[in-house]
Amino acid sequence: MKQELIYISKKRWLSLWHRLGVYSYDRIINSYIELLKRYNEPHRKYHNLKHINDCLAEFSKVFHLAKEPNALELAIWYHDAIYEIGASDNEKKSSFLADGIMSGFLVSEELIKTVKDIIVATEHNKIPESFDAKLMLDIDISNIGSADKFKETNKLIREEYSLVPDNLFASGRSNILQSFLDRSSIYLTEIFQERYEQSARENITSAIRELNG
Repeated sequence: MKQELIYISKKRWLSLWHRLGVYSYDRIINSYIELLKRYNEPHRKYHNLKHINDCLAEFSKVFHLAKEPNALELAIWYHDAIYEIGASDNEKKSSFLADGIMSGFLVSEELIKTVKDIIVATEHNKIPESFDAKLMLDIDISNIGSADKFKETNKLIREEYSLVPDNLFASGRSNILQSFLDRSSIYLTEIFQERYEQSARENITSAIRELNG
């Protein structure tokens, strides 16, 4: 595995399920292989293993704040497990996929619901109630706070939507980015606000300006 993808290791995946009381090695490894295959689908330029690795890296800095860190980590692994370009139900389908895996491992219904709720929250269309879901959303867009990372993100998302004409892509992408600027705060938790809020606003403003020529 490439050095930069150290957070998506098989060892980490096994450790997560072991903490949840699941010890069926072959089934755990099979679920890991299947998940990696999904994130390696050729149409994924941004929503791939590197994104999950980056999210887990960010999670490693704040896991101690989570109310249910195991549930949050599972949600990170699965939140983009199903990704069809332009589809509006990727998050819901990803949550159902996670449900099937968790149910097969006989984890609690409470855990399943928590993980599914966090995954669906990554639609980013409303502010969730739970702190862990807010933490998930902040982790998911933490790259906006870095000029270099955000520039690379925008490039890769454009590649994912390569079949969309430039004017339509610019309009749609600008609207999405503007929706973050229109919030009283882009980030929903204090720690991410302190780390990234100001730089994220600057980076989004710059990106919108570039999209609109």
